[in-house]
Amino acid sequence: QERLETVRRVHFRRADIVFVVYDVNERSTFENVPAWVNEIKETNDGFKLILLGNKRKATNGNGINGVSLTEGQKLALELNAVAFFETNALNGANVDAAFMAGIRQLVVDPVYLSLFKDILRSVKKAPWMRSKLMVIGQGRSGKTATVRSLVSEPFKPDLESTIGVELTRTQIVSSASSSSLFEKVDDAGATDFTTTVVTKEMAKRLSRARKKEQEESRYALRRQGSGSKTSKILRESRKKLSRKLSLSRRSQNSASEEPPMRKSNEPLPLMTEEDVASKFDVGFFTKALASENSDSVSFTIWDYGGQHVFYTLHHLFLTKYGTYLLVFDMRQFLGHTESAMNESIYNLKFWLNSVRIHAPKAPIILVGTFSDAVSDFSALREVNSVVERIVRGYEQVVPNEHESLLFFPIDNTCGEGKHDIAEAIELVTREQRFIHRKISLKWLRCLDLINEESKPWLSLDVVKSLARSVDITSQSEVAEMLGLFNELGAVVYIPATGALRKIVTKDPQWLIDCLSKVIRDGKLHQFDMLEIEKAGLRADVDNLFERAVVSLDLLHFLWEK
Repeated sequence: QERLETVRRVHFRRADIVFVVYDVNERSTFENVPAWVNEIKETNDGFKLILLGNKRKATNGNGINGVSLTEGQKLALELNAVAFFETNALNGANVDAAFMAGIRQLVVDPVYLSLFKDILRSVKKAPWMRSKLMVIGQGRSGKTATVRSLVSEPFKPDLESTIGVELTRTQIVSSASSSSLFEKVDDAGATDFTTTVVTKEMAKRLSRARKKEQEESRYALRRQGSGSKTSKILRESRKKLSRKLSLSRRSQNSASEEPPMRKSNEPLPLMTEEDVASKFDVGFFTKALASENSDSVSFTIWDYGGQHVFYTLHHLFLTKYGTYLLVFDMRQFLGHTESAMNESIYNLKFWLNSVRIHAPKAPIILVGTFSDAVSDFSALREVNSVVERIVRGYEQVVPNEHESLLFFPIDNTCGEGKHDIAEAIELVTREQRFIHRKISLKWLRCLDLINEESKPWLSLDVVKSLARSVDITSQSEVAEMLGLFNELGAVVYIPATGALRKIVTKDPQWLIDCLSKVIRDGKLHQFDMLEIEKAGLRADVDNLFERAVVSLDLLHFLWEK
């Protein structure tokens, strides 16, 4: 409305991003777009334009007076818009993408890029906040179903038993208003480790500046509100940082300039200018900036197969850093024969002893599955009395103080109990010293370079070469770095023999899958015998399961497949 022109101009003057919206079904609104842009330019010549064609229909039939997609794209080019979207506010189509495009324009501001590079250059070490969650227990006790509950995946009653070990990358998500929960991380789109740590440090600095200078920003941050609130936070933070860091106009534009020549005595840069531009993750930064919890813990969940045949593998992968989830079927302690109960007791003690040998200081959380079959609290107390006798003397066991039990019951059919388990995992993990250990950014950058290699394993010489490219020249430092990465499950490096010492496996799941082709339960995890017969390897398979002898022909057949 014309009467609001003065008010509009006040807001236009301070705007960094302007969304100009027209109705794709009303051509007059489209034809008025240039007039709106000109009005904004009268008070602000530095804004960035995003053009939106709203009320898009499922089919592109926008009526007689409708505006086509091609017309919208053409106008966006003419007006030098940084982005164009057809949206539908009613069903949310492309709305998030449009706001993210706006946030992206703010984040790539030279101030933020300068801060990113400053931290990359000046911060030598930072907490990685990474751990390993090892899920162990007897076969068919519900370990995989428990993992699925923790990452909020639906219950599947017909899950096949785990072969070897199954790995899942996650992070803990928690806030003051909601309980802890695991969030699955997609490996394909995961940000590299160096960028993640540097981005978290950025978010911490911005948060401290924001809290110190303006109470309103703190309130907006707690609310974790809409995209417009997030944009306000970003805008205010950028202005404060410009003032606080005394960034001149020249330094703000340095992102587009040629990088200065490196002096001979300066350390090698961790990232090139191209790396910084390509790896700075807008979505991750925005999420970290809009949350006070910028020190979220990342986990790799290792779901160990519970059949006895896999026990020969487990000692390779049970590490001292991490948290153990020991899963058992509560039904085994209720109404079963003495021999069946004794077997379950033996299995629990076996795993408790295994953890005590490999990780004497790691916390152990006991999880009792099938709580839907344990009808009342008196039955839980009965199970607890058995567990109490088993765990006596094992100080690593974490009690369930909320329910006055020594284990955490869970019903995986509906997920009841998963929040208590997730909170316990987060609590005991944050209490461990290694989680707060500051890791060299050189180490993390080296790990990223390792992961960028195409092969699932690398020779130690190749790893040393990658390490030298980020200024890690000491062989002892390389060994220490790989030892830590192995303990946290980021790589597999077992320098027990001369041959193993020369190999670094960057993909633990690949190695486990290869081993599990050979080491497996012959009854539960059978080969395709038709293919075996066709290859003439039936006798080789019989030798494998009956005599534990494997032929090279069988290995080549299994691993080539």
